Amino acid sequence: MKSICLILFFCACLSAETANELTGVDKNTYFELGSRLIDEDNYGARLLKEADKCCEEGIKFFKIRDYDRATSNWNQALKIKLDHELSSRYLDKLSELIANIDTYTKEGENAIQAGNFQDAVKAFTGVLTFNSQDPGAARHLKKIADSLPVDKKQEIIESCLPEADALFNSSGYDDAFKSLAKYITILFFDSGHAVALERIKILENRIVKILYEQEIKEYFEYAELKMTETRYEEAIFYFKKVLALDVENKGAREKSGEALRLLAGQKIEKLLTEIDGLDSLGLIARAMITAQKIFEIDPQSTRADEKIKTLAQKIERRPVQNGLYILSDNLALQAVKKNNTGLTDDALALLFYIEENFGFTEAATSCFYAILEKQNSPLLRLLQK
Repeated sequence: MKSICLILFFCACLSAETANELTGVDKNTYFELGSRLIDEDNYGARLLKEADKCCEEGIKFFKIRDYDRATSNWNQALKIKLDHELSSRYLDKLSELIANIDTYTKEGENAIQAGNFQDAVKAFTGVLTFNSQDPGAARHLKKIADSLPVDKKQEIIESCLPEADALFNSSGYDDAFKSLAKYITILFFDSGHAVALERIKILENRIVKILYEQEIKEYFEYAELKMTETRYEEAIFYFKKVLALDVENKGAREKSGEALRLLAGQKIEKLLTEIDGLDSLGLIARAMITAQKIFEIDPQSTRADEKIKTLAQKIERRPVQNGLYILSDNLALQAVKKNNTGLTDDALALLFYIEENFGFTEAATSCFYAILEKQNSPLLRLLQK
């Protein structure tokens, strides 16, 4: 106990300038390094959140057929997180869609050059199936309509209407878009066509529902994929998106609960592995505080309790070697008694950084104190008890 008091007294008497002279490193550098350690723990989660936000914006633009802005958002998501799979999947889907639009557009333009207006209309109707607001298809259809006499316009309407009606009466996902495209085509040749106008409204409402169901399906399948990859945190994130769209979705609720249980087990195993690694390096104080984190996941964890008891026994048996050992051991024992670390994340990270990179030196310890004083850290009060 006398050794602890002497070391704490010695450290408290050192000024920030003295600490800087002893270490040769400015105290702000230590603080930045310590903060960076904490930041790195959450870095992946932050990247995923930012990428997901861009991806969602892309989906919104995709729904309203603004493909340029959809592409821009998905590309931004991939810049933030290179393996953002949902953005990649949507980009693949969009690439396929654009390829189909290009194919139909070329067919239509070739048919116009050949003077085959019926085939041209079919081709541009195909474009409208993939993008009902495609400006190129609209421009070509208007030109064709303006160039044809009334009887030829009527022929085109009569050729489109039976298939449009048959598709309208189908409940298929693709059929709704095909039917809508045909009714829109009819309006280019008769802007007041009553049946087409009425059914376009019905189909637009139907497609909104289809897209809503498709979005739920997309999120659910993606969440299940994350489950198979044992990336449970991401799976939970996407199951929550399903539930945000469909609060009664029983499958998502059950799967989310399963993912939570598996995630808890995964985190505990990761912490136990980390504890064993720290213990093997002789970093018993850090191992002890890490073991305490398991109780945040499972308050009744017998494995964490056993680890802490074993580590505490090692601390009691370990001979006093120098100031930082005493400091870290004392912190660990107090943390366990209080059932929390009693430290700010930055201060704790800083202690660990000094412990691992600068050795157990009086200079490092004094620099640690100088930084705590500068940050007005509550850790100073804890150490003085």
